[in-house]
Amino acid sequence: MAIPVTYNLLSAKERWTSSVVAVLGIAGTVGVFVAMLALSRGFKATLVSSGHPQNAIVQRSGADNEMTSALSLDEVRIVEEAPQLEHNASGPLVSPEVVVIAALAMRGTDG
Repeated sequence: MAIPVTYNLLSAKERWTSSVVAVLGIAGTVGVFVAMLALSRGFKATLVSSGHPQNAIVQRSGADNEMTSALSLDEVRIVEEAPQLEHNASGPLVSPEVVVIAALAMRGTDG
């Protein structure tokens, strides 16, 4: 035997606070899920669009990331003179960059 629709409507009217809490809970869950999917898609789009097949990172032999790699000025000049590099009017398109970790005290703390 089916429950009449009027019974459901009267029950929702009688227990409106628990109905509102249930609706807000479901809406909050859906909102968080949509936000996480948007964040994931944004990260993926950033990573895909920021790389270019003509860009390269040159690291020291044995280095597994930028923090453990170090090139001397002579090694940078060797890279700049490589025939595979693209040039413009001002010279080779090379950007030697330094990554430094600075141990600074946080604001509002003692030390």
